[in-house]
Amino acid sequence: MRREWRWLASAAAAMVLGFYVAESYVQILMPLYRWGAEWLIDGKPWQINSIAIHGNEENTRRELWMTSELKVHSWDPQPSAQVVARLQLGSLVQNAVVYWLLLICMPTRSMRGRLSLLALGVPVFVVLEVATTSCQLVSSMVQAAAMLEGEADPLTWPERWSRFLESGGRLVIEMCAALSCVSLLALWERRRPAFIRHRLAA
Repeated sequence: MRREWRWLASAAAAMVLGFYVAESYVQILMPLYRWGAEWLIDGKPWQINSIAIHGNEENTRRELWMTSELKVHSWDPQPSAQVVARLQLGSLVQNAVVYWLLLICMPTRSMRGRLSLLALGVPVFVVLEVATTSCQLVSSMVQAAAMLEGEADPLTWPERWSRFLESGGRLVIEMCAALSCVSLLALWERRRPAFIRHRLAA
C-alpha cells in the first residue's frame, strides 16, 4: 500500500475509533486530569471535589465536569464559591487522535525506531494533557478566584491560554509535541554512538 493511502486509512480509522471510544478514553485519563489540576493549584486554598462525565437528557452531549470549592483564605470556615468546569469529550479525544496518529504514521528507519518513538511519546503526551486539558479545567477556578478578589471582568493567564486552545491552538500544540518527539529521537540517535564510545573508554 502506498504511503498516501496508509495515511488516509489510518486517519479514517483513528477518527472512527475516537468517536466510539471517546467516553472510555476520558474515563481512563480522568485521574491524570485531576492530578494535573491539583498540581496546578498546589498552595491555593482551593479544593477539587469531583471529576466525572455528564450528559444532557437526550444523552447527545457528553461533557467532562470538574466541581471545586474556592476559599479566599485557607482559614475561612466555609467555601466562598463553587465552580463547575466543563469540557466536551470530543475536544479531549482530539488530543490523542491527532498526536498518536502523527507518531504512528511518521516514517522511521526500522521497527525499533518506531517503538522508540512511541515510547518517547508517552511522557510527552502526559505533559501535553496537563498543559491542555488540566489547564482548561483550572482556568474556571482562577477566573472565579479573581472575581472574588474584586475584579469585575478578569482576564487571567489560564483564561487566555484556554481561549488560545479553543481557537485552534490545541491542534498546533499537538503537532508541535509530535514533531518534538521525532526531533528528540533523531538527536539521540545521532549522539548515541559517541556517547557509547565515551562510556566504554571510561
